Amino acid sequence: MLIGQSSWQSQLVYYGSDSSLNYKSDSEGNRIPDFSHAGYKGGGVDLPFINVVKTLNAIAGDNTAQIQNVINEIAAMTPDVNGFRGSLLLKAGMYRVDGTLKLNQSGIVLRGEGDGADPLTNTI
Repeated sequence: MLIGQSSWQSQLVYYGSDSSLNYKSDSEGNRIPDFSHAGYKGGGVDLPFINVVKTLNAIAGDNTAQIQNVINEIAAMTPDVNGFRGSLLLKAGMYRVDGTLKLNQSGIVLRGEGDGADPLTNTI
């Protein structure tokens, strides 16, 4: 039992008079980002299963070029009626990426084989 417990309210994130969250900037203009609608279709929606069209295994060293080449192949595919081109499945392993991967087309999914027990060696 708590006696005399007062409620605490952040000065940076608080409920407005309309019950919506409000975000106040600090003296340097920084503010806490609102991630309440982050994720696929704004969150709260199950991810669709997108067919795997390409599969990769990790190689020793930098994997940037091999992953980018397959992304480019998938980008050249025609989207299905839902706008998806396909998934690239990264098999379990360590994928060192020393550069930037660019997805210049929509409808491409990068999927790791699994989350595994060791977060240091997960694929994605």
